[in-house]
Amino acid sequence: MKPVIFSEAATQDFEESVAWYRNAQPDCSAEFAAEIYRCADIIEQRPAAYAIYCAQYRRILLRRFPYFLLYWETLYNIEIVAVGHAKRGPRFWQSRM
Repeated sequence: MKPVIFSEAATQDFEESVAWYRNAQPDCSAEFAAEIYRCADIIEQRPAAYAIYCAQYRRILLRRFPYFLLYWETLYNIEIVAVGHAKRGPRFWQSRM
């Protein structure tokens, strides 16, 4: 099993999203973070379970939150390249490819 890592940009996306929930809906910030980690665990166990979204990248949608994780499998790990809001345009992560 390959480890899941967050790119620097995805880590920043994650931190900004948690901060937004902490300010807007404090009760949801811990649940949001837990859902991110749950999806990362699923990706680690079954990286090919989700359809190709763009090029070699795959996407998993979070439950209850309008976010997704965009990831790809490298030779040694699985890299999450974006933690994106589902309503946000794809330009924010396309430059990361």
